[in-house]
Amino acid sequence: MMLTAEAVDPDVHVVVHVDPSLPERWREAPFREDISALAREIPDQQRLFVRIKYRLIEITASGEIDHGEVPMAGWTGEKNASLADRFRRTSTGFVRR
Repeated sequence: MMLTAEAVDPDVHVVVHVDPSLPERWREAPFREDISALAREIPDQQRLFVRIKYRLIEITASGEIDHGEVPMAGWTGEKNASLADRFRRTSTGFVRR
């Protein structure tokens, strides 16, 4: 797993990138407890996500929201381009077409 901060103007979101060969590892102790604690402490204007390749899961203080497959900024390739075509950017983020 790798933790990054990603600018999504005007906010910065925290993303836990999970190795796709171990997609459920983040749910195991002690990682899940650490991620849950971070979700409780993160400032209101920020969001916390777990990303497993294209799958994006938002972690909140009250639970999870699985956003399904979402394109990754800066990635090239047929699958990412296909996913990107299914979204449009709004002032608050990306929404499915």
